[in-house]
Amino acid sequence: MPELQGKVAWVTGAGSGIGEAAALMLAEEGAAIVLTGRRREPLDQVAARIFRQGGTAHVQPGDLTEPEAVRRIGDYIALLPARLVMNEVMLSPTANRRYIAEIEKLSSL
Repeated sequence: MPELQGKVAWVTGAGSGIGEAAALMLAEEGAAIVLTGRRREPLDQVAARIFRQGGTAHVQPGDLTEPEAVRRIGDYIALLPARLVMNEVMLSPTANRRYIAEIEKLSSL
């Protein structure tokens, strides 16, 4: 049985590069993946790859510099029938305190 079966991994920047690679690898380990990025199309493409490999993916586009997007995605994750095992967020120097507080609140889910 894969190591992360029954867990949820929220991967930001999941439409390309390191985020895409992380999403695919976590899915191989059995995690249900919540794919987040600003553009839906690349996220849909990564989700299709995960589905073809027999995994589970949830596309939740959003700009994580916007607190409402963070709340919306966090609320979505909280409704999933599994526990969040990872949320990796790269904070830019322009991230405001309100945004950081939202991330900290989500980390406690």
